[in-house]
Amino acid sequence: MTVASRETVRKAIAAGLAASGVLPTAKGNIYDYMHSSFAGASPVVRVLSGGSMRPRDTHHGKPSTFYFTIQLWVLYFERGTPAQQAAAEDTLDALEGEVTAWLGDLDVRNQPGYWRDLGWAQAVSGRSASGARSFVHSRGYSNRGDG
Repeated sequence: MTVASRETVRKAIAAGLAASGVLPTAKGNIYDYMHSSFAGASPVVRVLSGGSMRPRDTHHGKPSTFYFTIQLWVLYFERGTPAQQAAAEDTLDALEGEVTAWLGDLDVRNQPGYWRDLGWAQAVSGRSASGARSFVHSRGYSNRGDG
């Protein structure tokens, strides 16, 4: 069995989210790294490494667990109209729903060679980004990797 690295899995998750029709609300702004300098792009999705838990004896076929964060960024116009502010919330909710639908697909949850049992690892944390007019929605995800 090939051992999947955390980098390989992170990139595979981002590629899965970037596949046609998975996150139409993201408009192609999906990154498998801590992309910065959004330059007004909205929304933006970032898939970030969040750690790993490796067994003491990986050579015996015991799987590692990798952790990731999927961040959903949406511009929010603080001085915008109520309709503009509501649109930002609606966009964030649509993105979260699309990620949830993707993860709910049993074919996605198990990808031989990459992961077994991809799913939620922690509660959602939502906040306004400090010093910026945007919302960020972060949720931790874990998988039992083939590595």
